[in-house]
Amino acid sequence: MTVEGVYTSAAAFSRQTLGPVTFSLVFPLYCKLISANKMADKILGTYDLVESKDFDKYMEAIGVGFLMRKMANSTTSMQVEISQNGDDFTIKSISKLKTSEVKFKLNQETKETTMDGREVLSTFTLDGNTLTQVQKGIKDPSFVSTIERKFTSEGMVATLKHKDVVAVRTYKKI
Repeated sequence: MTVEGVYTSAAAFSRQTLGPVTFSLVFPLYCKLISANKMADKILGTYDLVESKDFDKYMEAIGVGFLMRKMANSTTSMQVEISQNGDDFTIKSISKLKTSEVKFKLNQETKETTMDGREVLSTFTLDGNTLTQVQKGIKDPSFVSTIERKFTSEGMVATLKHKDVVAVRTYKKI
């Protein structure tokens, strides 16, 4: 059955079962949920880093030490794997030096230990083709960093922001 067929069947069932007023309130939410699930499927996969701009400045701004920054910038191989199991998503960052992963549900705060060892509370939201992650410091509640991942059929562009520092990392989907 096509997605349109699912919409049509669900609409007919819901209209009869719920009544016209309740249906008009519930059905748009149902359509949004189906649409979000379709978009979630488009972000899943493995991505290779192909370009990085101002990443050292970003790492310095968020407090990553000199040696860790130099090691991170020296690695030429970086992959990101995004997977889903039910409502649970996982983003796994893999380099020759270190691997980290964060498991999360959309729109729910989750505790994360970043690759450089910081503990943050992250919230992920999905809007269209953009997955936004907002990190808030646990030890330093004034710390806020945003990672905006925009997806295309070719790959992903991650824009990392902390205060007035912006880095852009481009990945190719493999």
